[in-house]
Amino acid sequence: MDFFSFFSWQQVVLCGSVLLFYVVLIVLLHRCSLKTRRIAVYTGAFVLLLLEIMRYIVLSVDRGEFSIEVLSFQFCNILVFYIPVSILFFRNRYMYGSSAFFGMIAGLAIVLLPYTVIDNSRPIEFLTVQSIISHGLMAFLGYMLIASKMYEPRMRDFVPLMVIFLVFCTYMKIMCYVRDANYFGLNGFLLFGWGDVLSFHMYFFLIYVPCAMLLLAALLYITSRLSRKIKCIE
Repeated sequence: MDFFSFFSWQQVVLCGSVLLFYVVLIVLLHRCSLKTRRIAVYTGAFVLLLLEIMRYIVLSVDRGEFSIEVLSFQFCNILVFYIPVSILFFRNRYMYGSSAFFGMIAGLAIVLLPYTVIDNSRPIEFLTVQSIISHGLMAFLGYMLIASKMYEPRMRDFVPLMVIFLVFCTYMKIMCYVRDANYFGLNGFLLFGWGDVLSFHMYFFLIYVPCAMLLLAALLYITSRLSRKIKCIE
């Protein structure tokens, strides 16, 4: 299959440009003082919150009025409020830790599955651009929380962070029931032909949670080692 039959060249350039921007920004910030890195984190948190507010304004304008229907309760949609609020208004180790790792996971998910935020019917428009920038910004903030030493990862944080993750999942499940919606991406998994085999609960407990545990454990291990090396160098 031709690559550009799924993604337009504009979308490829957009995703590549956003990724390159954040990589360059991280490299430059590593040359700056700790204070400058923390200012970048607070600024990024404010911009992330502003971008999400703008998204809801655009959706409301398209509908002609604000409606509860424009609100979404997927994992990333919760994070765009949770991460800025955690950074700007709290100094809690586990809120910083969950913001760091959940942000990196959200960014990684879009790198691996960009089609979930790209609308092929309208390749370059505000909602597509906003979504790609916001997901990249979540990953950027996740990394910079560690690089700025606002959060220092430790393997013993695994259980508290998983508890926070499961609280997120419980909230998402409640909203699935209230809105009669699917916020866990089950339909995407069913595209691979497992619809007749797995119920939601089997999918959640056999795939969703175990994958989250493995990914979180891997990120904790890698970043805890990197954090110690950075601390020794600096």
